[in-house]
Amino acid sequence: MDAHSRSARYRARAATATLAATVFPYVPGTLTALRTQGIATGLVTSRTQCRLPWLLEPAILDLLDVIVCSDAAPLKPAPDGIPLALHKLSVAPEDAVFLGDMESDIRAGLAAGVTALGAGWGFTSPEQLRQAGAHQVLADPAEILPAVIDPAQTDHARRSGVFRAEHPAP
Repeated sequence: MDAHSRSARYRARAATATLAATVFPYVPGTLTALRTQGIATGLVTSRTQCRLPWLLEPAILDLLDVIVCSDAAPLKPAPDGIPLALHKLSVAPEDAVFLGDMESDIRAGLAAGVTALGAGWGFTSPEQLRQAGAHQVLADPAEILPAVIDPAQTDHARRSGVFRAEHPAP
């Protein structure tokens, strides 16, 4: 499928999507645990900035250190949003991991030079994420924290699902 067809398919899905996203139950706890460990979190999304407040609740948005929306960078698989987020966090690509559940996420992560991890429980099948080039596909959300906190537990996952940066002291 060519880029124009993929973009049209995405727009059609987005137009018929619910107004609010249902956050996976593990997200708040995982984001909080990462923050407790001094690991910065980021979101690179195809949503626009004006749509975020009614898509994700403020409690989730407050746990993210950086958010890059489609009105600030081209849609994935273009990698532009990832380096923009990394720049805002002062993190080098080799020190970052991008976790995604779509082939376009994996392609964007690879093009940005970060470790690209697939969320095997998400929108795209684990096999499709592997075929897209994911360094590793996590089978379960419970694998996110170990991949971030103890990188030796995963093959390529120095950090997972987020960008790592030490939080400045208050």
